[in-house]
Amino acid sequence: MKSKLFFILIFLLTLITADKAFSQSAEYYFKKGVEYLVEEDYSQAMIYFNVAIEKDPELFEAYHNRGIVKDKLEDLEGALKDFDKAISIDNKRAETFFNRGYVKEKLTNFQGALDDYNQAIKLDHNI
Repeated sequence: MKSKLFFILIFLLTLITADKAFSQSAEYYFKKGVEYLVEEDYSQAMIYFNVAIEKDPELFEAYHNRGIVKDKLEDLEGALKDFDKAISIDNKRAETFFNRGYVKEKLTNFQGALDDYNQAIKLDHNI
C-alpha cells in the first residue's frame, strides 16, 4: 500500500511539474534563449527561441535573436529569413537592418547589404 501511495505521489508531482513547463509563456522561453545566447550555447538558445516563436509567432525579439544564432551557426539563409520575419513584424529597429545587412554581405549580396546598412543609419544615426 505504501509503495502504491508513493508512486501515486510521484505521478502527481510529475503531472504538476509537466503542467508548469507547458504553461510557460513565450517570454519565459525567449529569456532562457537569451541566457544561452550570452553563454554562446547556440544549440540550446535555438531550442528556446524556437519554442518562444511557437508560442508567440509575432514575437519580434525571438526572430531577431534566432537570426543571430543562425548566423553564428553559419546558417546564413536561415538567419536571413529570421531577420526578414523580424522586420516584417517591426520595421523600425535599426539593429535588425544592420544584422540583416551583415548576413547579406556574407552572402555576397553587397547591394542588399548596403541598402540595409543605409536603412539602419536612417533609423539610428548612432549605429
